[in-house]
Amino acid sequence: MLFDDDSASESDDSQSEFTSSDDDHLSDVENSENDDGSDSSEATVDYQTSSAFVWSSSDPSVRTLIPFTGISGRRFPVSDSANPLSTCFLLTAQWTPQLRKPKTNRRAQQLIQSKQPTRRSRLNHWTDTTCDELKVLFAVLIYQGIVQKPEVELYWSTKPLLETPYIRKLMTAQCFSLLMKCLHFVDNSSLAACNSAAEKSFWKIMSFYDALTDRFSIVYLPEEHISIDESLMLWKGRLAMKQYTASERARFGLKSYELCESQSGYLWKSIVHTGPAMQQVDSPDRLR
Repeated sequence: MLFDDDSASESDDSQSEFTSSDDDHLSDVENSENDDGSDSSEATVDYQTSSAFVWSSSDPSVRTLIPFTGISGRRFPVSDSANPLSTCFLLTAQWTPQLRKPKTNRRAQQLIQSKQPTRRSRLNHWTDTTCDELKVLFAVLIYQGIVQKPEVELYWSTKPLLETPYIRKLMTAQCFSLLMKCLHFVDNSSLAACNSAAEKSFWKIMSFYDALTDRFSIVYLPEEHISIDESLMLWKGRLAMKQYTASERARFGLKSYELCESQSGYLWKSIVHTGPAMQQVDSPDRLR
């Protein structure tokens, strides 16, 4: 469509009216801001910088990195490197039976004497455990972590849809429940003074946990690149040292501080967080 000169001039006049009104409005706003004493839109913030400011009192160019001189890898030989049990026994076989067997049998006797079990109680069928039986128990616990079921009793189910026949060959359900009831790592009568309920709950497994992490540090030396970070293991049960972290994906759990090898993820050292009042012990090299 073609427009004549009169209509074009009218449109130009209308546009100029809108433009001029907008400019007047902006100028009024700027003048009002200046009248109030506030900075205008063209004002800039003047950051006072000084060339004499330094982050450190020492010259960064003088610093030198300490070279890594360790020999990474396994420190002890393994009879059969292709067999996973050889590596497992390297970490556990030297101390696990001696650590648990006396405490577990003592705990069973304490329960029998204190509770005076009835005729149908499972404690009436208790017999002192052995090292081999405890190894089977730990193997079943590891297996349950891989093949997960909603209830423990389902591992001994005979239904074709739910059964796991291999566990029934290793251990009966009654033996498993008795060992889990009496499994102990320390003697309750030697309970040490604790600052909080969280430390008291951790004290019952502290000897086992420390022995396990110490063994991890002895049998293997990590490579040069390591990672130190927090770790939260999911746990929603009743436990005094359970932590709640809203920013984590698993909000409820047990928090620990771990030192791992960056490439393989091997856990070399770990400390469980039991609260703000947790006690720390200096290591031989004076490092926490």
